[in-house]
Amino acid sequence: MSEMERLCERMNVRADVSYGNNVRTDGTEDDWKRNANPWTVRLKFQRRTLTVPFWTGVACEGEPSAADVLNCVCSDTRSGEMTFSEFCSEFGSDDDSRSAERTWRACAAMAPRVRRFLGDEFDTFAGAEH
Repeated sequence: MSEMERLCERMNVRADVSYGNNVRTDGTEDDWKRNANPWTVRLKFQRRTLTVPFWTGVACEGEPSAADVLNCVCSDTRSGEMTFSEFCSEFGSDDDSRSAERTWRACAAMAPRVRRFLGDEFDTFAGAEH
């Protein structure tokens, strides 16, 4: 069991997962995302909830866990709190890439929602290995 899984268990983080999501695509997705499994995940922590679209690769079997999703949204939050230039440098993207900018903007939009959801425990979850 990973540190993130233990933390989710200890802090009573739960996930309601359903297959499919209502994210509209604009035709610019890469092959991975076009072929990925779309999910809608509603995380519950304390008295707060956070609903997010989530994708898993075709090789992943079964539903994503609360730990899987929290690991990703915490990483996305940190990425979205970088400047665009820092983001591109961190992930090896061209700072003239529209695709990289869309990804960074999506992370930046998610960041305050994740911070509100986890509150004072954000750094605890963000630092947990998964």
